[in-house]
Amino acid sequence: MRRFSHGRLCDASSVVSFSGARKKVKMGIVNRLLGWVFSREYYEKNFENLLVIIDFYDHRRGGHFGAWLKWFALEFSARFDRIVVLTPVPKVTGALFAGEGDNPRQNISFAKLPRGHQRRFDLNGILGRFGSVHGKVAGFVMWGYDLLDCGVVRPTKYPWATLQGISWKFRGNENENSAREGKLLEIVEGDDSCKGFFQPDFYLRDRHEKGVWITDIEVIATCEIETPLLRSIREFGEKRLCVGVFGMLHGYRCVDEILLLARQQKDVNFVIAGKVFRDGVRKDLVGDLESGRCDNLLIYPNFIETEMELNSAIRTVDAVFIDGCHYPVQSGIVCKALHFGKWILSSRGDSWTNDVIAESGAGFTYPTRDADLIRRWEEWQSDDGEDRSRDYSKRLRDRSTVTGCFDEIAARLLNGDIFES
Repeated sequence: MRRFSHGRLCDASSVVSFSGARKKVKMGIVNRLLGWVFSREYYEKNFENLLVIIDFYDHRRGGHFGAWLKWFALEFSARFDRIVVLTPVPKVTGALFAGEGDNPRQNISFAKLPRGHQRRFDLNGILGRFGSVHGKVAGFVMWGYDLLDCGVVRPTKYPWATLQGISWKFRGNENENSAREGKLLEIVEGDDSCKGFFQPDFYLRDRHEKGVWITDIEVIATCEIETPLLRSIREFGEKRLCVGVFGMLHGYRCVDEILLLARQQKDVNFVIAGKVFRDGVRKDLVGDLESGRCDNLLIYPNFIETEMELNSAIRTVDAVFIDGCHYPVQSGIVCKALHFGKWILSSRGDSWTNDVIAESGAGFTYPTRDADLIRRWEEWQSDDGEDRSRDYSKRLRDRSTVTGCFDEIAARLLNGDIFES
């Protein structure tokens, strides 16, 4: 019985082609649901180790998904002989690595993740396809939270690792987010084959034995032209302290608090720019999101299309805001703002942002909404605040730190027990 049809070997700018099982017999159905096939050339090439990076969803869903997937694949490609990236849209994912100026490694290939694996996590079914190949095989789940969407999470005999957060749970927030982190920790703790996970909260780096702190290397390129959004922010923020919130925004994720702050701080301008999920905003505050409702509030309730425009928007404001009281996790927006020498404003609470401000002097955590923000900002400026922000950013972006993070996870995967399939 012919179980597979062979495609072609690809480099980082192309995609592995394949066809599913042709016969609807028992093994054919299994192969169609669980399998995909790489080229004969690929199979016959010996290698010492291979890492399969799994992304369950389209990276274009928003946020940093695409940038981080590309970053991780390139980092791991320097530590493994071969990298295979499995996604629902391999052609689109492959295009991430074909941008102008990129020099992708030639040991990265792409293939389609079968739809069945979006409903269950079965690394034995995924990595078992490489069992006949000489060498060690390991897996990396790009976004650990996607495992919670799988109806079934099966124990695996192959070493694997992932990326997840622990700030909600370990910083004492009792809500849906902390419950999700708790469930995810149960998965990684309950499987001895899980060798570790990246987590981005520097101040919790010793809280879990399987956790490895991962620094946040943000893309910081900016726009060469002024877009309508950037022009609006520049004109709106002139002659006043201008504070912005950006990204994927919910009520608990900055929106509720900045609307309350805007009501109190009439001499400060506030910008809300990004995808705003109004369903999670407090009902008594939703009206403030209507354009023109508050004179000191500029609202751009749309997804910011490019990373460069987001960076330029952050560079245009004087400060960025994070609701540290209700949003405890590490923030890529703050990391970008530090790079541009911006003031970080946060409500007081147990959070990564508050710890950054306390250690670096890069901003201010206010105890009450009537605090004199303008005076605090002016004092920060006169005390070399911009330099402190940039200095802390350099610490986060230190190359030796990045190298150490990926070396640690790679060593755990390579030194883990590999069972015969």
